[in-house]
Amino acid sequence: MLGLLCGLDEPTGNLDSKTGTEVMTYLVDIIRDRQLTAIVVTHDAKIASQAERILYMKDGVIVDEIVPDPKADKAALIAQLNS
Repeated sequence: MLGLLCGLDEPTGNLDSKTGTEVMTYLVDIIRDRQLTAIVVTHDAKIASQAERILYMKDGVIVDEIVPDPKADKAALIAQLNS
């Protein structure tokens, strides 16, 4: 399969937390299974914590980057992202 790019702007923004978690689980599974690239714009640390790479932008410029350890505790990453 071609390395397609998928852009998602606040994909769970209007959903309750349970449905948002279900949607993100589904999207992450599809993206990983099909080896797609997704750019997700979110203010939700729980959503961001599912990424393989997290970029912070300010005024259209990347100002920070986090590459989470996939074996690390997600709760600690979410706390870091919220700080």
